[in-house]
Amino acid sequence: MRDYSFLGTNNNLMNTPTYDKLVTRIRELEEELCLNKRVLRQHEISEKTYQLMFNQTVIGVAICDSKTCEFKKVNRKYSEIVGYTINELSQLSFLEITHPEDLEKDLHNFQLLLKSEIDSYSIEKRYFRKDGSVVWGKITVWPMWRKDEDPSFHMAILEDITEQKQAQEENAESEERYRSIMEASPDPIVTYDMKGNAIYINPAFTCVFGWSHDEVIGRKVDYVPEEARQETQGMIKKLKRGEGYLSFKTKRYDKNRNLIDIDMSFNVWKDKSGKPAGSVVILRDVTEQNKVLSQLQKAQKLEAIGTLAGGIAHDFNNILSGIFGYSQLAEMHLNTPQKARKDIEQIQKAGQKAADLIQQILAISRKSEPKKDPLLIHVIINEAVKLLRATIPTTIEINEDLQSQACVLADATKIHQVIMNLGTNAYHAMMENGGVLSVSLKEFCLSNKEDIPDLGLKPGRYLRLEVSDTGCGMDSKTVKKIFDPYFTTKEHGKGTGLGLAVAYGIIEEHKGTIKVFSEPDQGTTFQVYLPIIEKKGMDNFINVKDDQPLTGSENILLIDDDETVLNATEGILNELGYKVYPFKNGNDAFEAYKLNPQLFDLIITDLTMPGMNGFEVSQKILELFPGQPVVLCTGLGESIIREKAHSIGIVNYVEKPMITWKVAKTIRSILD
Repeated sequence: MRDYSFLGTNNNLMNTPTYDKLVTRIRELEEELCLNKRVLRQHEISEKTYQLMFNQTVIGVAICDSKTCEFKKVNRKYSEIVGYTINELSQLSFLEITHPEDLEKDLHNFQLLLKSEIDSYSIEKRYFRKDGSVVWGKITVWPMWRKDEDPSFHMAILEDITEQKQAQEENAESEERYRSIMEASPDPIVTYDMKGNAIYINPAFTCVFGWSHDEVIGRKVDYVPEEARQETQGMIKKLKRGEGYLSFKTKRYDKNRNLIDIDMSFNVWKDKSGKPAGSVVILRDVTEQNKVLSQLQKAQKLEAIGTLAGGIAHDFNNILSGIFGYSQLAEMHLNTPQKARKDIEQIQKAGQKAADLIQQILAISRKSEPKKDPLLIHVIINEAVKLLRATIPTTIEINEDLQSQACVLADATKIHQVIMNLGTNAYHAMMENGGVLSVSLKEFCLSNKEDIPDLGLKPGRYLRLEVSDTGCGMDSKTVKKIFDPYFTTKEHGKGTGLGLAVAYGIIEEHKGTIKVFSEPDQGTTFQVYLPIIEKKGMDNFINVKDDQPLTGSENILLIDDDETVLNATEGILNELGYKVYPFKNGNDAFEAYKLNPQLFDLIITDLTMPGMNGFEVSQKILELFPGQPVVLCTGLGESIIREKAHSIGIVNYVEKPMITWKVAKTIRSILD
């Protein structure tokens, strides 16, 4: 306890009530003083804390006079955002640094705050910085007066959202740019949600397919042909699994149910969380392009036949020379049956060579519809090489190295055309000095796209067909143009420049690629890559000649307008034990058949005849007697003929020349 003896030493005074009151009052004042010191200390701490928070916060803070709108206090962050020093801001109002276009909405909200109609407000607005640049801010304003008080000061919290706004503007510009691109695209584009409903189409979609925006959006338009549904569903499943960009060739209906050839590309688009939200589909109409490509291929076939004509004529002359020579020898050896038999065997071999050559010519000129089937490509290569051997000069050696019997999904006629085009190109490169033409087939596993640059293929198993020559080669400038239509290094009149362009188009159709490597005087190598498929459900038919043809005793109606063919076939069938009724035209044969339909066990008819052709006579016979077995014979080799024959009930089809063992097996396969 504090000593208060200084107040006096008079014992009488110290013992008075006045003295006691004085001491009590002094003590009360001391306690109040201590309390005030503590409050002041706490206030000082709070003030320092407030100042620290005010100045160090990462958002801008300003206190303004609500009547004059002048800045009374701002923190460092606010100063940094608006681009003025704290002292400079103390001489300004917030109205002076607000962008004129945003001032109206700011003042409108501020007036509502002054009238106490709102407790606070938050807006996005722009500020002019001291250097003239513009900054975007998100500002939140609170009053610093009570509702029953006159407006005095208000506090504003400012957040710099310039980068956010720039990102939004860039996104908006990007969206507008992409929308403009999609709107201007000549290719139809559709965007789907995950349920398969269209949520966007571009104008090109309406132009190509005919459906308007309102007819498509939010609906499922049935424009997928039945034959394309399975493949399309497979692509959709791949997209849902996140496989990304996919493309394939297909067909689609337009509004009038016309079929359109389409190159279709799929891709997934994702939401902000990265989850698949739908798909973007580009549908390029390639109907006219395919027509042009078909015309190019037809023109190139004619060119190929013209190129090979000299060699074919030379080979046929050799075959005919052999036939004439050995037939004359056989005549001379009639009294020596063993020698005559050997002569006849040579005639038959020559005839088989001619038949094989005809098949190769038909493979080039065939007008069959494009049809991809599982194909053993090494068989096609063998056929093409046979034709090349027969048509190019002996100064060019041909080496064959086929190390794979893998299967591809392909159109046999078109693959044959590619091989012939590459072989013919090699022949032209070695025409003057001769050389070596090498054809190889190997399997190739592409595990990484960098294995060979610019292949543009997905990882997987491929067949690599390689056609090389030791000819004149090409420089890099020529190599870059080698696949351009009508580009040729040949003299005028010696080539159209279509061959390699057509080959390139065909390989692209088959989802493969073709590469060329060449240097001047170092020869040229073409590499063709085709995706391998599994040999599921493939039947391997191998014609094996029987030592003894199968015989029979049935009655056969035989029709052929060529007397030599008719007599030869009749003789063979008679030797096999059959009773043959030969006719040179369809009309006479049909009249004979009508007289006694039950007599004939089998009809064998040529296709191309004057008057009533093979189709017509077969159709009339089958209308009269639907169960009658009919075999059609022709040398044209067209798949469309086979399809038509089967459609009218013809049970089998034989290509000329009709070799004895082949005819015998066909007859027994039908009658047995």
